[in-house]
Amino acid sequence: MKKGKYTLIIIGLILIVLLIIWWITLKNKQESNKNQNNIQNNNENTSYNTNEEMNSNEIAEEMVDPPVLENFAIELVTDRNMFYSVEQNISTYLQAIVDKKPEEIYNFLDEDYIEKFSVTKDNVLDKVENYTIPVRFSAQEMYQMINLDTQITTYYVKGFVEKQIMDDSGDTEEYYVTLNYDAFNKTFSIMPQKYMFANTINHVKENEQIKVTMKQYIAYMDRVEVTMTIENKSANQIDASNNAKLSFYEDGTNSYVISKNNEIVGAGASQDVTLTFSNNIKTPKNVTILGLEVPVIADEATKK
Repeated sequence: MKKGKYTLIIIGLILIVLLIIWWITLKNKQESNKNQNNIQNNNENTSYNTNEEMNSNEIAEEMVDPPVLENFAIELVTDRNMFYSVEQNISTYLQAIVDKKPEEIYNFLDEDYIEKFSVTKDNVLDKVENYTIPVRFSAQEMYQMINLDTQITTYYVKGFVEKQIMDDSGDTEEYYVTLNYDAFNKTFSIMPQKYMFANTINHVKENEQIKVTMKQYIAYMDRVEVTMTIENKSANQIDASNNAKLSFYEDGTNSYVISKNNEIVGAGASQDVTLTFSNNIKTPKNVTILGLEVPVIADEATKK
C-alpha cells in the first residue's frame, strides 16, 4: 500500500517538474518571439526612415529651381528635339524662297529685320537669299539667347545649304540664320544673312584726348559693326581704329578691327566712325577706343 502511495507521489513530482519545464520553455519562446518581432519592427522602421529620407532628397532635388540664364546670355543648344524643330522651320523658310513666294517669305521675316533693311513685299526677294533650285539645309551648330523681358528665345544657327540638282547633291555652302521663337504665341520669325540683333545706344565716355559717344551696333554672327561719334580734343589727328578692340559678354574675350570707315579724325574735329570687329555668335559688351572703354552691353542699352 505504502509502495503504491510513493509511486503516485513520484509520478506527481515528475509531472510537476515537466509542467515547470514546459512553462519555462514556453515563456522563453514567447520572449524570443517578442525580441525577434522587436528586431523586425526596428528593421522595418529603419528601412522606412531610409526610404523616407531618399524620397525627401528626391523631392528636394526636383524642387530646386533650374539655373536662370542672365538676360541676353548666349548658350549652346543641347536639346535634340528643339535642335530638330528649329532646323525644320528654317527648311520651311528656305523652301518658300525656292518657290518664290514673296508674301510667305515676308511673313516669315522678323519685324526688326524688316525695319532695319526696309523690306517690303515688293522687294523682299532682293532682301533675302537667292535660291532658284531645291536646297537641303543641315544645322551644324546652334546657340540660344533668352530675352527675359519678352520671353522670346532667339536661336543662332550655323549650318550648310546643299543644292539639289536632279535629285543629286550639288554645291554645298556655309549658311547662317537667326530664328526667333515666341513660346507664348507659338510663332517663329527669321532673320537671314547672319544678322543677330541691333542696339541703338547713347553711352558717352571721355578723357583729355577724346570724347566717344556710342550710337549703334549691329551684331552679325561673324562680325559686329559699331558706329560712334568721336570728338578729337587733341592738337593732332587720331586713328580711332588703332588698337581698338571689342570684348564680349559671354566670356570676356576680345576681337579686333577687320574693317573701318572714316576712322581718321582731324584735330579738333568731331565725326561718325564705323568700326567692324570679328564675331563668333557672341554678344558685344565693351569697345575700347584709344584706351577709353565704352559699354555697348545689351542690358545697359535700349534693345530694339
